Amino acid sequence: MDTKDRRDKPSANARDCDARQLAEAVAGPPHAHTYCNRLIASSLDTIGNKWTVPIVIVLSDAGGPVRFTELSRAIPQITQKELTKRLRELEAVGLVERKVYPVVPPRVEYWLTDLGRSLHPLLDALARWAHENGAAMQAARQRLETEARAG
Repeated sequence: MDTKDRRDKPSANARDCDARQLAEAVAGPPHAHTYCNRLIASSLDTIGNKWTVPIVIVLSDAGGPVRFTELSRAIPQITQKELTKRLRELEAVGLVERKVYPVVPPRVEYWLTDLGRSLHPLLDALARWAHENGAAMQAARQRLETEARAG
């Protein structure tokens, strides 16, 4: 079996995916795109979208089915077209399920799958990290901008 074939096979242990592979997945050369790297990059593409976190949080807080109109009201900044697009993407990757009721007007409900619910602790950890480190990051950015203006 050549190296390419080995890289394309799923790892037997999820712990084989680490921060180094995360960096390679995002910025590494194409030959470094192993199976694990592609999984990481795909996951970041999905949860890194501007609307994924608010949608997941609203569905998580609801604890059960949420109608499309309720989701739309809970996230007033998102257009109906964008909400529909994002919900379809989240459904396609297994984070969200939906049920369409055959009534007029159409009634559609969405809820998180077990996989979708598993994101919540990760999002909580990210929020804590941002809270703990956001001020330091902002200060570093301001320092760099001040230095750039000075010269």
